[in-house]
Amino acid sequence: MSDVTVVGAGAMGSAIARRFLAGGMKVSIWNRTPARAQALSQDGAVVFADLPDALRASNVIVTCVIDYGVSAKVFGQSDIADALAGRSLVQLTGGTPDNAAETETWMQEHDVTYLDGAIMCYPGDLGKEGSQVLISGPESEFKTWSALLSCLAQDLRYVGRNIRAAKTLDMALLARFAGLKFSAMHGAH
Repeated sequence: MSDVTVVGAGAMGSAIARRFLAGGMKVSIWNRTPARAQALSQDGAVVFADLPDALRASNVIVTCVIDYGVSAKVFGQSDIADALAGRSLVQLTGGTPDNAAETETWMQEHDVTYLDGAIMCYPGDLGKEGSQVLISGPESEFKTWSALLSCLAQDLRYVGRNIRAAKTLDMALLARFAGLKFSAMHGAH
């Protein structure tokens, strides 16, 4: 059995898998485009062609795909829901507070314990000084998986039970950044 299954092998998903591998963990990975995941097999990850098998390989699944629409398509199939039942899922896909709430409802209906998170750094900065990941959801679940997730960020921060919290803070910080950027551009102009 793996310590963690990572769903998604894009830039951020691959960086997440590599951080887990660097932390000495056994990592299973699945991606819709199998060739993307194959590069991680050279780093020690076990690549699955079949998503239900990948999900059953670990008690915790960390997912980072392009958006919540893709996440819903990936996990919304009946055989996938069965493979997820009784497991924990940590969603690190970018999205909105409403996306997080809708996903939590679906996960609860399918007996999946759910945490939602926001990665506050670039893929190459995961685990480095200044890296931060915000996590919201049940505190007991956060405590269960915090040691595993801590290799992703120097500052792994629990932001509360409200599943919307991580995405709300992410959006607020992005709005602040955009405001600062446009203010500087306006001032320079």
